[in-house]
Amino acid sequence: MSTPMTPEAREQARYHMIEQQIRPWNVLDEAVLATLSRVHREDFVPPAQRELALMDCELPLDDGQIMLSPKVQARLVHDTVTALVPTARRILLIGAGTGYMVALLADLGCEVLATEQSPALLKQAEKNLRGSRVRLQAGSAIPSEGNGFDAVLLAGSLPSIPDALWATLHPNGLIVGIVGRVADPLMVASRLRRVDGRVRSEPLFETWAPALLGLVAEPREFVF
Repeated sequence: MSTPMTPEAREQARYHMIEQQIRPWNVLDEAVLATLSRVHREDFVPPAQRELALMDCELPLDDGQIMLSPKVQARLVHDTVTALVPTARRILLIGAGTGYMVALLADLGCEVLATEQSPALLKQAEKNLRGSRVRLQAGSAIPSEGNGFDAVLLAGSLPSIPDALWATLHPNGLIVGIVGRVADPLMVASRLRRVDGRVRSEPLFETWAPALLGLVAEPREFVF
């Protein structure tokens, strides 16, 4: 068992996480960087992973899920909120996990509804976010609240974007997420909009992430 960090060492590690991992990944908005300092990532990881929370790595969670690396989480949040005006930040987050990305968005002034398929992770998110002005929804069903969201943020990957997600958005709303099959070595995080009935995709960065369960079935591969 590793020796717990002193408060001073933890703040130094947080500084290095932001300056050496996250800022070089084109997370440059000062409001987002300030939020990353205020919202402590180690408060959203299992106790056994606490000393690894600020390192450049994914972390195992309950139910076989993972917490994406700090730079990927930060970039997804950054590329969502910086594409929205401050008065239109109603966001649907698919994949609440333990609540970290939800907390980042809330700290940035967003109105957040987050869904989580894993009962164990949902319970942790509810505990971690107690007192926050966010809403959590159990399961993988896409909320049927009409086209009221300014953005959908995917905290994992999908092989394709289902029509039901587009239906949750304002006409000029956007989707930010990682698109690709889990069997592929690389996926592409993109910012997507529908313009005149056609999807316009702005590639953001290459990465890999596990699939968000229950939304879109992975295409089956047949071996002859």
